[in-house]
Amino acid sequence: MVWFHEQTVQMRDRFRAHEAKKLFYWENQDYVRVSPEDCYATLLQHAYHGVLALVSNLRRDPQTVTVQFPLDNLGLRGKDLHVFDAMTNEAMPMAPDGKLSANLESEQWVYVWLRPNSGP
Repeated sequence: MVWFHEQTVQMRDRFRAHEAKKLFYWENQDYVRVSPEDCYATLLQHAYHGVLALVSNLRRDPQTVTVQFPLDNLGLRGKDLHVFDAMTNEAMPMAPDGKLSANLESEQWVYVWLRPNSGP
């Protein structure tokens, strides 16, 4: 478990989370839409590093969680984005309209990084 915590801290440091604007799930509807119910996303928005989204399934059963990022509102429209699981570096397909899906078990979460290719 310590390894996992260290990996999370390192990933957040690479993103420079301490410099990012925090968009908490209870007040970020202009920046992200998540379905089904009881699934959420909290965003960190960085001027250079893009957006880091913590997407979670708080339901009692596995879900395909759909996340819609309004790219205009996030300042990402028209940018060449690398979208990936920030913990595994595995690419995550995102539609041109900013929609992606993640299969999450009950109480599971994933960090999704929308990184402009001009970033590190």
